[in-house]
Amino acid sequence: MQRCLTICALTTMLLGAIALTAYAVTSETEPSAGAPATSAPPVSSAAEQRDGKSMTGPGQAPLQGAKQKAQQRNAIQHTKQAITQGRAGNAQGLRKHAEAALQIAEGAESRHGEGHVEEAIKHLKLAVEDAQSGKVAEGTKHAEEALPYLR
Repeated sequence: MQRCLTICALTTMLLGAIALTAYAVTSETEPSAGAPATSAPPVSSAAEQRDGKSMTGPGQAPLQGAKQKAQQRNAIQHTKQAITQGRAGNAQGLRKHAEAALQIAEGAESRHGEGHVEEAIKHLKLAVEDAQSGKVAEGTKHAEEALPYLR
């Protein structure tokens, strides 16, 4: 009887772990930066591709908008990390995160051409240059000035 209960308990735990893993993999919305996607994006119609729109379902936001928001969050996060690293006096950390934010912002600007992103790009470039020159305080200030334009 004891052995049967042990086997049942282990089986239940195993099935629960499999179910949680399956849910975690299928509910992943956006892979983290640099991570490979675990599944293919939903197929969209030719009209949606032509118009640049792809709906996830009735009444839901376009996938492009979700991707744009994720990129915006990444750029903001890297800019905040650049500021944190700069305030800590870490020129390399400031440069690394400012460059990452800059790449994301330049990609967004080339696709969407938003004026406020241009201003963020200008400040992020200056932050990278200052960090490379060892001017941590000035680079941090430029990263701080870029942040509002990314929101």
